[in-house]
Amino acid sequence: MRLGDLDALKEQIKNDYCKNHCLLPYAEHYCPSNCPARYYIKILDNAPTVEIATNLQPTCNNLQQTQGEWVLAYCSCGDRYYTCSICNRVIEVKNGQSLKDYPFCHCGARMGEEGAE
Repeated sequence: MRLGDLDALKEQIKNDYCKNHCLLPYAEHYCPSNCPARYYIKILDNAPTVEIATNLQPTCNNLQQTQGEWVLAYCSCGDRYYTCSICNRVIEVKNGQSLKDYPFCHCGARMGEEGAE
């Protein structure tokens, strides 16, 4: 969860829950130890957070394309299952489909012809 979202969520608990259920503003030192709002805020205080850079704008000049290939894993009833050589994601290629229908993996790797049918 992002830090800003976490702070907003804590404020929403303080404003909505406390005012609607206790009819008082949140006060950590005055709330009873079994107060649900106090419990939820403690959980959120201990939740892991991440900082996300929002000013990054990818351009064609600074993108580096990873080259991968689909590796045949197994066949079943005419369908074929391939794994990405970069991230090991498994895709199912149904009868009548081709690996050309999957030029990229979800990890962003461009799939080459090495693992082609």
